[in-house]
Amino acid sequence: MKIVPVEGSARISAWVRLGVLNWLGYELLKKERFAKALAVFHIVLKENPRSANAYDSLGDAYQQMGRKNEAIAAFRKALELDPKANFTKAKLERLETGNSKQ
Repeated sequence: MKIVPVEGSARISAWVRLGVLNWLGYELLKKERFAKALAVFHIVLKENPRSANAYDSLGDAYQQMGRKNEAIAAFRKALELDPKANFTKAKLERLETGNSKQ
């Protein structure tokens, strides 16, 4: 059997890889393995620095760690990249108003 690459398959593979890494980051957060989660989210950002979702995920990590200022900065960057990200707007508003319920 011969495998023939599909046009754009490299982009699809990269997208899938980033999705898996993002999922892994959240799994590490659930287990409170914060340093490893941050490392994973930073890999995602390094590979996709224009991703609002990657900054949103990083903001979630910082928020869970109690690093409010860094969470706010990450959420603001996410909104800079995707101003229509209402879920990120809501997280940012909760942090800025002091109501950080998740």
